[in-house]
Amino acid sequence: MVNLIVSSLLGLVTIGLSSKMLSWRKAYIVAKSTKFPVFSSPVHLTDIWWLTLYTLLVPFLNLLPKHWKTPWLPMAQVWNIWKFGHKPFQEAGTDTFVLATPQGNLLWTCDPSVCSQLGTQHPKSQIAVNMLKFFEVYGPTVGSVEGDEWKSHRRVIVSGFNPSTNAAVWKETTQQTSALVDRWLEQGSIVPVMKHWTSRLALHVISAVFFRKSLDWDEYTRDFEPAPPGHQLSYEQALFTVLARLGILYVTPRALLGILPMKCFREAPKTKSILAVYPEYQRKIQGDLDRQQNESPQEERSVEREYQTFQNGWLGAVLKEVLRLYCVVQFIPRVIVAPINVVDSKGETHAIPEKTLCLLNFSGAFQNPGTWCRRAVSAERRAELHDSPALDFDPSRWLESGDVTAAGESKEGNAPLLFPFGQGPHSCPGRLFAQVELTAALAIFLKNHSLELVVDEQTTRSCGGDEKTAWKKTRDQALITLVDGVESNVSLQLLKELPILVSKRSG
Repeated sequence: MVNLIVSSLLGLVTIGLSSKMLSWRKAYIVAKSTKFPVFSSPVHLTDIWWLTLYTLLVPFLNLLPKHWKTPWLPMAQVWNIWKFGHKPFQEAGTDTFVLATPQGNLLWTCDPSVCSQLGTQHPKSQIAVNMLKFFEVYGPTVGSVEGDEWKSHRRVIVSGFNPSTNAAVWKETTQQTSALVDRWLEQGSIVPVMKHWTSRLALHVISAVFFRKSLDWDEYTRDFEPAPPGHQLSYEQALFTVLARLGILYVTPRALLGILPMKCFREAPKTKSILAVYPEYQRKIQGDLDRQQNESPQEERSVEREYQTFQNGWLGAVLKEVLRLYCVVQFIPRVIVAPINVVDSKGETHAIPEKTLCLLNFSGAFQNPGTWCRRAVSAERRAELHDSPALDFDPSRWLESGDVTAAGESKEGNAPLLFPFGQGPHSCPGRLFAQVELTAALAIFLKNHSLELVVDEQTTRSCGGDEKTAWKKTRDQALITLVDGVESNVSLQLLKELPILVSKRSG
């Protein structure tokens, strides 16, 4: 009897493996028809078992020979795509390739031309809504539906993000930023983790503009405000907890969320940091702000005029460069619902079959050294600083003398090179809202204040009391933190402490 059961189980396993291998082979044959380079991958990006276990498996898989794991293993680490940047494409020798898996084909691309076409060829190239169901914590959203339902969501959202809200966004951001700076100065001027405050600033603006719920900074400590009577979480804490745990909410059955004995199941700002590392760009922005204040009388100022002026100067250049290096999302999934042809940046035409899952890799596109000039830093120095993307922070590329236009397009007239908010009908409807808020916050802050790295006494002593050397050492550690301390959930977040000193502007 035992032998019969074992034999039956082995037979089922054999049939299952044979079926998988047959599906894998068929997928590989279909992938070859695209004329893009094709590689085999044992896992699909949507495999729940892989999403659950890959952090445990990757250390062992990294022991495999390089040609066994390139490029599928980096691309399968869904929450680490940004950290790999353009490297998997460099190793594959192409900016677009197809991974043939037993579950279907994955087309990964960081080619601006291919990304632009896949982002705009609606309805043949649609958002892969099945991959975005984790956003449906409170029901369907504009990012997790298609067709007529998407149109209905879009109409409602666009009405809220109309240009008439810009003045309210600007005014509220200005007031909230001023109050936040006062709070920082009252607490001793050192901000250990900037994200704790900048994320709350965003919440304050959204609450005031959309929900008419005014939030202030009076009751905040470093932790969240206390929950009101009859509630386990405060309004603010509930929102942040859901955003921080979307990945867990996605892979865990709803019935288990309140049962499992883990705290994370029960609790279902990088611009300022970089400016502290590159103080010379703070001074350039402050110079622009001073000129704007001197040249434009108070009665002639408006949101539209000031916003556009700032966007065309150093402030706009800094924000674009931060969005390039620390993109809003790592990648966007598109599914091909009818065969389409795309032309890559070399002018070659490729046919993409139906049901292909396409991943538009923003991280790879925005860190491609073939597109974006890198600073002259030696390989040894880059390795010492963990090849931090912040090493290549160069806002000057966005000004008239740079190699791209202010709109993120090549001066040679090719496809857009920077598209952090997406492209086509599914591009982020809140793009202008976010840009107005970022611009206002940075302008009001840098008008009268500056940011500095905090050099601790121990570092100064280790440098023999040499303050300049101590600052450089602190800066090096900050550059490392700006790669090692960055994690991705829904968006990139700097979670590790990087203390910043807020000071009154001296000049």
